[in-house]
Amino acid sequence: EYNAYAVSSYEINNTLFFKSLKFLGRSNEHHYRLMFLGLEPEQRVGFLEALLS
Repeated sequence: EYNAYAVSSYEINNTLFFKSLKFLGRSNEHHYRLMFLGLEPEQRVGFLEALLS
């Protein structure tokens, strides 16, 4: 099924990613970046929403 977020997923992902870094603390930045980059683009929004929930 087509994900509406895919149109601007890069912008959405970046925004959520940096918000999550602020929330989690920068000490974990490298670890979370590696996890984030290992995900498929459509999985990244869900990953970050889970971190922020």
